[in-house]
Amino acid sequence: MPRAHHRASSDVPLSMAAHFSAAEFLCRCARPECDAIRDVSPDLLARLERLRERLGRPLVVTSGIRCAWQNQRVGGVDGSEHVLGRAADLAMPTSPERYAVIEANFTVPTLFTRLGVGGTFVHVGVSDELASKVLWVYGQRSRGERV
Repeated sequence: MPRAHHRASSDVPLSMAAHFSAAEFLCRCARPECDAIRDVSPDLLARLERLRERLGRPLVVTSGIRCAWQNQRVGGVDGSEHVLGRAADLAMPTSPERYAVIEANFTVPTLFTRLGVGGTFVHVGVSDELASKVLWVYGQRSRGERV
């Protein structure tokens, strides 16, 4: 399936997202030959909207869709949810903010079953192909663990 290039923020259909812009999800490689997909998962968007409601404040997407080149450049894994438009990294610069997003996520019903915690962000993903009910800390995965 051919992939289209990003030319304008309107390329990403986000009509169902009240609080997120297309620009937040675009690949950040800035290369003219970027071959990142353009479609953000509707499931991801719906869950991000619910997470925002639970937190009662805006969420900042620091990494949405990535092309394979950008994914490799930032240390992403092969088969990353970001390459498929099924993940977002959310800016959470403090420990209390990271705790709040994890707590809000696990309020019933649970929104995301794929979470990664970094020093300044929380990764949320909705892959159907990768393991669910997983939580990892960046830089501290068990040897050989693939999540």
